[in-house]
Amino acid sequence: MTKEEFCERFFQRVTFHCRAGRRPFGLDPKTYCDRIAPIYWRELGNELSPEECADQDAAYWP
Repeated sequence: MTKEEFCERFFQRVTFHCRAGRRPFGLDPKTYCDRIAPIYWRELGNELSPEECADQDAAYWP
């Protein structure tokens, strides 16, 4: 999977979590994903799906 595809799918999953009124540490979801998704792609992209990474990340949001 390309970095761009991973990041787009990560963003879509974060958007799903935001529909419930949650926000990634109070930040704009797109800005947050632009910074965080590439890190997940680099570190865990071969082990987890973008959706799994986004779900794990959302578990830490306040």
